[in-house]
Amino acid sequence: MKKHELSTLSQTIKTLIRERNQLERLLLKQESMIAASFYKKKNGACYLSTSINGESRHRYVRKSDEKQIKKQALEWRKFSQTISKWSKINQTLEQNIRIIGQLRCEPLPGGKKKD
Repeated sequence: MKKHELSTLSQTIKTLIRERNQLERLLLKQESMIAASFYKKKNGACYLSTSINGESRHRYVRKSDEKQIKKQALEWRKFSQTISKWSKINQTLEQNIRIIGQLRCEPLPGGKKKD
């Protein structure tokens, strides 16, 4: 039973490592970003919103800069979401590796033998 479990966990870990590597490539690409959310009001005015020292701050975006600023804010959103996915994969990897460590352990000497 242990060998089957170890093999299954090993395959899961290899898959997670591949996913993590793909996410790392996305995180390391050289894209210009703005650490803020972009939003557009009904009247057509565009703003950036960010938290500075725990306070929400808004900055008006000129119409001429709208396209570029929106792209940079969307890159920040993608970056943040990718970091979140990357962190979850790392947590899952750690849990699975710890389980593998437990499965590889032999029982303590002097204990009762299992049939």
